[in-house]
Amino acid sequence: MPFTETFNLPARDELMMQEIKLTFPAMKAASLHMGKYCDDQSKEFMLCKSENGKDPRPCLNEGKEVTRCGMEFLQKVKKSCAESFTDYWKCLDTQHELKFRFCRKYQTIFDNCVEEQIGLTRPDIMHFMKIRLHKTNRPKPEEPELPAPLADPDLNREPSNPHYRRYGFSK
Repeated sequence: MPFTETFNLPARDELMMQEIKLTFPAMKAASLHMGKYCDDQSKEFMLCKSENGKDPRPCLNEGKEVTRCGMEFLQKVKKSCAESFTDYWKCLDTQHELKFRFCRKYQTIFDNCVEEQIGLTRPDIMHFMKIRLHKTNRPKPEEPELPAPLADPDLNREPSNPHYRRYGFSK
C-alpha cells in the first residue's frame, strides 16, 4: 500500500509491548475469566477501532491497556491458582478438540480458586452475548470531510452491451 509523505507511522517504541506468551490451551482455559476481568479495557479498544475505521494508529494505547490487563490477570492466577490452572489447561490440551465439557472437574476447581482468591466469578454462558453498554471518557473522533463527488459525463450514455435491454436492464 503506497503512503504519502504526510502519512505518520508510529515510532517503534510506541509499538513495543510485552506479549502474553501462552499456548492455545492455556489461553482458552483463562479466556472466560480474563474476558470478564478485562471487559472494560476490551470494550474501550473495540469502540476505538470501530470509530477509527481501518486506521489502527489512534488505538495503540487502548490495545496496550488490554494486553496490560491480561498480563495482570494472569499474574494473579499464577500467584493464587497456578496448580488448578495448570491442571485445567493440561486437561484441555489432551482432549482432541479442546472442549470444555471433557474437563469440567478441573474447570470447577479452577473456577472456585479464581472466585475465592481473585474474587471473580465465572461469567454465565450468555454473558458475552448480552448487550453491555460501555461509558468512555475518550472524545468521539471527528468525521473527516469527504470531497464532493465529481459529475460523471458518461452517466447518461446508452450502454454499449446489446444484451443490456434484452434482460430488462433499461433506464
